[in-house]
Amino acid sequence: MVNTNHELFNEEGDPLFMKPRITVITLGVDNLEKALEFYRDGLGLSTDGIVGKEFEHGAVAFFELMNKPTLLYNKKNTHVLC
Repeated sequence: MVNTNHELFNEEGDPLFMKPRITVITLGVDNLEKALEFYRDGLGLSTDGIVGKEFEHGAVAFFELMNKPTLLYNKKNTHVLC
């Protein structure tokens, strides 16, 4: 149900709110190779290493941090996230 204020309500008339949550973490780094070493070797996080090197500005590294997919990318390539 939607009222004129564009608020959402359930069938009992109670307002519905989206629960805030984090589904993915992205971290821009200055040096992808050194960041990979830190997260993999220093913190012991599992990774397949840097992927996407074959694409211009596509190199990223994936980890799982606090049960969330975590992506490292080179800050110079900020358009990767757009």
